[in-house]
Amino acid sequence: MRFLKNYVISGEIELVTGLYIGGLKETIEIGGTDNPVIRTYLVKKGQSKTIKIPYIPGSSLKGKIRALLEYSHPGVDIIDKSSKKPAGYIQVGENYIKYPENCLIPKVFGVPAEAAEETEEMERLEGSKVFDIPAGKVGVSRAVFRDAFPTEETIKWWEEQVDLIEGAEIKTENAINRLTSKATPRQFERVPAGSKFCFEIVLTVYEEDRDDERGMLELLLKGMKMLEDSYLGGSGTRGYGKVRFRNIRIAVRDKKFYEGQAEENVVFEGGDANLDVREILSKLK
Repeated sequence: MRFLKNYVISGEIELVTGLYIGGLKETIEIGGTDNPVIRTYLVKKGQSKTIKIPYIPGSSLKGKIRALLEYSHPGVDIIDKSSKKPAGYIQVGENYIKYPENCLIPKVFGVPAEAAEETEEMERLEGSKVFDIPAGKVGVSRAVFRDAFPTEETIKWWEEQVDLIEGAEIKTENAINRLTSKATPRQFERVPAGSKFCFEIVLTVYEEDRDDERGMLELLLKGMKMLEDSYLGGSGTRGYGKVRFRNIRIAVRDKKFYEGQAEENVVFEGGDANLDVREILSKLK
């Protein structure tokens, strides 16, 4: 495999409704909640002060976009792991999945190393490709999803709100007993609506990907657009996790860029406009 170029897709994820991506409860605090959001530590810019803030794990973003694309692809078949694995299926997470030969999802998002080795053996025995990827290369993910951290303006806004604790609000809900109508309160932390996070996705193109280059980029953009009409994180059917992508920027960085011989080629800058897949693709050569 020989490197050709990287597409660096960056911008902001804006929370339209509160976001809940669960984290670990390290201590029991007075007034705390049993359902905290995931947090990390960050050194504030220009200061030595360390603060604890919510963030969006790259794994959450990647997993949700991949799942939406798999469910929408007419040739992808997904079955529960509890059943016996049929021939031609590979294990991805808690499911067995079968991809059609021309499907770009496993190329862009990769598959577990164990599944890649198994697929190579299947191809050797059956004499045909399971995926449209050279044998032994199916597990190489073309897309890298970075963790998304809040913007400086968002952190400042959080610090100014007296009802937020480390960047999160506490939302109380009631679980209703269908027989007695008794309400049992439960509390969740949520990152408040209006918060913005900086995201970055890097799509790597190798020489053998030339024919699929545009298709891989289109696949990623389609998944991002589908996410805007779905939800990120937990409790999405109860109103949590609606997001939108804004200030989209796509830059191409080839070998000369990394060798210091050329600048990156910015092929799209969308400002605050809504994510428009057709508009972005129309600006690419």
